[in-house]
Amino acid sequence: MGYLDGLTSMIERDRRSLVYFFASLEADQQLDVMRRQAAIINRRRSEMDKDRRTEFYYASLVLAAAELKAERARLKRRTATPSDLGAADEERLIYLKKRRSHSPNRDFLVRHAALLRRLRDDGLSWRLMAEYLRRYHGQKISSSYLRLVFRELSVEPIQEPSQAARNI
Repeated sequence: MGYLDGLTSMIERDRRSLVYFFASLEADQQLDVMRRQAAIINRRRSEMDKDRRTEFYYASLVLAAAELKAERARLKRRTATPSDLGAADEERLIYLKKRRSHSPNRDFLVRHAALLRRLRDDGLSWRLMAEYLRRYHGQKISSSYLRLVFRELSVEPIQEPSQAARNI
């Protein structure tokens, strides 16, 4: 086992993957990794071999990138809620949610939320609602996706329907 293997408890392929991950980050996220790296260096300074200082700094960068990647994976899981997170984690969660873009279909469904509510209240099935949107609005949206977004929107306040949506 090499010096880097011992410091990181990873094989070279995993370390390389984390370096690529670090390179793909935006500047503010790279700075976050470097702050984590400094903390790791301070915690593990006793393990540093002065002749292999460069490898030690590299290993600490890899470990810091691994921390951020694991944190992102944890935050992407639906089980994490803001009440479970600390202040720093809440900021990171907000950042991740802000970066997530929605599909044009979802944006269309958000704009027509009141129409969806009305169609559903009138007893239309998800398939018939999808067919209605395809036929009269030119939107090809699957019934399962329509159901998923509708459930998300039922938690959010529903906007007033546009004039076009009132004239079914």
